[in-house]
Amino acid sequence: MSDAEKKDEMIVGPSAAGGGASGPPQGQQITIEDAGVSTQYANFFAISASPEEVVLDFGNTRRTEAARARVEARVVVSPANAKRLAMALGQTIKAYEDKYGVIEVRRREPAGN
Repeated sequence: MSDAEKKDEMIVGPSAAGGGASGPPQGQQITIEDAGVSTQYANFFAISASPEEVVLDFGNTRRTEAARARVEARVVVSPANAKRLAMALGQTIKAYEDKYGVIEVRRREPAGN
């Protein structure tokens, strides 16, 4: 898939410059400038929250180091933007499954079981 095709399928959330907490007005085109951005692969994530913010940690763990993960990126968002992100992820997963089939996910047992 080309970069142009990837961008055609992106769901874009609100931007601080485009309309504040309520996000950009409906139908507004947003140009994404991603030159110079590094890409990180993550096979691990952790989410924590306080009344003011939601913290998303992304990182990597190896099978030989199952009890340890290295956080490679941390994203901090408001609770409202975290909810918008959850909704956008849901839409993206639904579109993916409609196109490619259901994603099978194994439930992980809590540590110590």
